[in-house]
Amino acid sequence: MAPLPAQTAACATHQPKLQNTGESITRTLNHSNVTPSADLDDFADSATPDVTVSEDVPMLHEVTRAIRRLKNGRAACADGIIAELLKGAAKPISEALHKDQCMVHGNSSS
Repeated sequence: MAPLPAQTAACATHQPKLQNTGESITRTLNHSNVTPSADLDDFADSATPDVTVSEDVPMLHEVTRAIRRLKNGRAACADGIIAELLKGAAKPISEALHKDQCMVHGNSSS
């Protein structure tokens, strides 16, 4: 078997970073519940829905486009996942996010 090109050696060093990113995502998704706020509940009860905002599941190409439009060099959220990482895996991440949105909305199609 031929040796791997020199460029692939650098990929091996990203494994701990990817593992940390996966752990960060898990911690973010499994965060503990927060204490309810009576002020926020009152505000939500008095709010009127914005009919200009779609409540439909975003289409897969919309999710992909949103990921590709993230600005480089900035964290996507408090979890510290950088835009470049999301963009590098835009297809599988878009598909997973779209599938989750379909499940949340009770729509089994993906």
